[in-house]
Amino acid sequence: MRQNKKGIIGGFTLIEMMMVILIISVIVAIAGLSTKARNENLSLSIQHEKLRSLFFRAKTLAMNSVSANGAFCGYGVYIDTASRKATIFIDKQSGGSCASGGSVGRYDVADQLLNTSTDTFVGESGIDLACFYGANWANMDSNFTAGSCATSIVYTPPDPTATFSKGGSVINSDVAIGVYSKRSPQKTKKIILNKYGLIDAVQK
Repeated sequence: MRQNKKGIIGGFTLIEMMMVILIISVIVAIAGLSTKARNENLSLSIQHEKLRSLFFRAKTLAMNSVSANGAFCGYGVYIDTASRKATIFIDKQSGGSCASGGSVGRYDVADQLLNTSTDTFVGESGIDLACFYGANWANMDSNFTAGSCATSIVYTPPDPTATFSKGGSVINSDVAIGVYSKRSPQKTKKIILNKYGLIDAVQK
């Protein structure tokens, strides 16, 4: 506000009003970005936990199995690279015993996919699946083309131990699968899996 020579107090100048509007706009924009980032981080954490729970469920089903020598040889998680979906499946015996190799330890068309909501993971709210590989799992491969990216993870009772495969080939190393933000691909959360059945959600 300004006081003229006669002592009459006037209103705000146009420049002052514009400055106030500008400051308010900046504050609102910062608050909006902060809220969006928090929501994105929350969505990433929720989807990460859902995916981790899927692996734990497959492992638990295998541990609770009566035998690995009946109609099935274990429970696993199949990652459909086309639809970016992970689904629990029953690893069925296809001739011989569960130790005879063949399709045992990986997903194939003879196996049974479970289709309830608790047995399936699909990325939501701008979150998608990825695999990780390389030194300290530093590299993300969202196209599932890396050699260490498994498309089948099978838990064999009663221990259960885990077998990783990509198509028909067995992967003889730990694997890392997780989620990432489509809007900010650098934001990732990983799940480390090893052949002894360990499911480790710690960042690496």
